[in-house]
Amino acid sequence: MTSSIPSNWALKLLLAAISGIFATFLVNAGHNFIHQRNSWRMYGCHAALINFREFRVLHAMSHHMYPNSVYDLETLIYEPFFKYLPIAKTKMRIFLNYLSIPLIYILGFHGAFLYRVIGLFQSDWKTDMQILYFDDIIGFLMPPLIFFTKIIYLTITESSEEFSFYNLFLIAFEAGFLGNFILMSASVTFSVIGLNVGHHGTDVTHEGDEFKSLDFGIYQLATTIDRTGANANLFMVLTHYGEHIIHHMIPSVDLAVLHLFWDILEETCKEFEAEIKLIPIKKAALLQFQQLKRIEYNKIEKDENDNVVIKIQE
Repeated sequence: MTSSIPSNWALKLLLAAISGIFATFLVNAGHNFIHQRNSWRMYGCHAALINFREFRVLHAMSHHMYPNSVYDLETLIYEPFFKYLPIAKTKMRIFLNYLSIPLIYILGFHGAFLYRVIGLFQSDWKTDMQILYFDDIIGFLMPPLIFFTKIIYLTITESSEEFSFYNLFLIAFEAGFLGNFILMSASVTFSVIGLNVGHHGTDVTHEGDEFKSLDFGIYQLATTIDRTGANANLFMVLTHYGEHIIHHMIPSVDLAVLHLFWDILEETCKEFEAEIKLIPIKKAALLQFQQLKRIEYNKIEKDENDNVVIKIQE
C-alpha cells in the first residue's frame, strides 16, 4: 500500500506537468487573437492568469510598436531579475541574472497576477483604470475542476465513508496543489518558448545599439529573429510564435496565412538591403542567455568595401 502512494503521486505530477504544457499552448494560441477583433478565442490567455486586456497593452501596443526599447514592457517586465538591455552590469549582477532563471520560470504566472493584485490596492478605485475583471476567474477554475472530478470519481467507485471532513480537506488540498503545479508547469513552458522567441541575442538590436534606419520595417527586422523550427507547421506557428518577423510586420493578420507573405517579404528586403535573420530554435535560446551578460552597445561600422556592418559586442 505504501509503495503505491509515491507512484500514484508521480503519475499525478506527470499528468499535471503535461497539462501545464497544453495550458501554455492554449495561451500562446490565444495570443493570435488578441491582435484581432474581440472573440471567445482570446480567453485562452486566461488559462494562465493572464488577462487579454492587459496582454493587449503589454504586447500589441508596447512590444510590437517599440521592440527591445525602453518602451517595450515585455523587455522590462522581468527586471530586476533579467536585464536584457546592454547596460553596465557587474559580474555579480550577471550571476544573479542566471541564478534567478529557475525561480522566474517557475513562478512567472503567479508573480504576474500578484503584481496586478498589488496594483489593485495601490490604485485609486474611483479614477484609475480597472485592474481585475470578472473573467479573471477563468484562471482559477482548475482546482475546483480537479476537486469535483475527484468527488465524482469517489462517488462512483468508493463508499460514502470517503467523504469525511478530513478526506474532503485532503481532496481540496490535493486539488489546490495540482492546480498550482499545472500553473507552474505552464509558466516554465511559457518562459522557455516566450523568452527564446527571437528578440534577445547579441546580434539583435536593443536600446542603445546603433541601427541602420529608423524605418519601422527595417527596425522590426533588426530586433527580431525567426526560428526555423517554429515555422514548420501551423501548430508550431500558433504555439511557438512562429513566422515571427512577418507577424511583427502585419500583426493583425491571422498566423495561419502568414507563410503566404514570405516571397513579398524577401523581395522587399532585397529592395531595401535589409537582412532576414533565420536560425534554429536551440541557437535562439543560446543567444537569449548570452544577451543577459552583454554590457556594451553594438556599433555600426564600414568594411573595406564601404559596406555598412554592425560590430557585435559579446
